[in-house]
Amino acid sequence: MALNSLNVKLMSKHGINLSQTIAEFPGTIDLAKNRLAALANVMTQRACATQSTQLNYQTLAVSVPNPHVAHVELNRPEKGNAMNLTFWREMVECFKSLGANGDIRAIVVSGRGKIFTGGLDLVSLTQEMPDFFDTSKDIGRRAKSLRQTIEQFQQSFTQIEQVIYDTSVPSGG
Repeated sequence: MALNSLNVKLMSKHGINLSQTIAEFPGTIDLAKNRLAALANVMTQRACATQSTQLNYQTLAVSVPNPHVAHVELNRPEKGNAMNLTFWREMVECFKSLGANGDIRAIVVSGRGKIFTGGLDLVSLTQEMPDFFDTSKDIGRRAKSLRQTIEQFQQSFTQIEQVIYDTSVPSGG
């Protein structure tokens, strides 16, 4: 019934006989489905590529190699991917952004270069946290500064945990 009404509309508006076209080209519908699926795939990849180029960081390289999958690379191979203050800040920003993207279902984290990470970048931290390493300052103030910094570091991993729970799919049981 729907095919007949569509055929009548196409015939009256455009002079196209849908039933005759389908009969002459039996593979036309399958071909159209395949082309639409390919077009949808290309559009998804372009959307993901556009999104990944918007995530620019100094210490992380973020890409979306497949639809629904983000790849976050620690990107300081010359320093053994050691974690400085910029890294800790960018991890929070990166995972908040990925968590807000409803298309991302999985996130792979890796390290660029020979090793995943060398841990804390102590040389960088001495330069970026001069108050803590200034021995002329009161020990209580130095301890408070260190605690605030550690809480910032912890926020990076807390953000990862929140993204994991936000993107998990509930079980059907």
